[in-house]
Amino acid sequence: MEDNNTVKMAGDMSMNLLTPGMTKEMVPGRAAIRHDSCNVIDLARYADRPYRAAGSVELLMLPTFVDYVQSRGVSGLVFVDKGKAEAIFNPDSWGDDVARFVFFHTPEWSEWDRKDRSWMSQEEFCDFLEEQEAVIQEPCGVELLDLVANFRQKSSVEFSRSYRGADGQTCVSYQEQKTGANRDMALPKEFVLHLPVLRGAEAMTTYEVKARLKVRIDKEEKSLKLRYELIRPDVPQNNAVKDVADHLREKLPDCDVYEGTVRKSPFEVLCMR
Repeated sequence: MEDNNTVKMAGDMSMNLLTPGMTKEMVPGRAAIRHDSCNVIDLARYADRPYRAAGSVELLMLPTFVDYVQSRGVSGLVFVDKGKAEAIFNPDSWGDDVARFVFFHTPEWSEWDRKDRSWMSQEEFCDFLEEQEAVIQEPCGVELLDLVANFRQKSSVEFSRSYRGADGQTCVSYQEQKTGANRDMALPKEFVLHLPVLRGAEAMTTYEVKARLKVRIDKEEKSLKLRYELIRPDVPQNNAVKDVADHLREKLPDCDVYEGTVRKSPFEVLCMR
């Protein structure tokens, strides 16, 4: 910012000293100005090496981000928001020497979030539970497989109604097409999930999330529709930001870690005061 002002002032004073087509070095080794275009030329690109560190690096894993920041051996500022963790190594000047760990949701979180509150057929719901068995804590694996097997066996029945049982479980009534017998089937009220939120930071952003089961009877087809509703999915996402920030405070004691978003470099903010 200061260099640009210096170059501009020097250029304004010396334009009448330049012959058309000439280029004059205004800041030795740093910048020059061309008469015919009045453009400032950054000479760093022609040097053997840049005169200062600048640029951005994006890391895919949180431990790699920590290792990289530690390898720089300098203090800096780290900002953590819902989209990324960003380390700024030159916050007292240009703020353009940075490293980032961009937050992406895990496949598991993305899948549960994508199908949240979406009605599914029995077959679709069974397939979904089998695919997600690894993250479902309650019912346990054996109970879950029994539930899925029971669902698949009921594919050729006619469902008539659903109701809440005395123990809080959801119950559905159905009639067997072969025997004509009327029966009831109990379904769990909730699923308890163990869901990782952030890819590359699964170890510290895996949380218990509850999903409430809902059922609906299609009166015309006499078929069963099911869906789940994630209970407060915003809580684990907010916790992920806090836990990543706390982890960085522990691993990067030489850096000041803040939960927030960088809109301007810290130096620009100071200059605006």
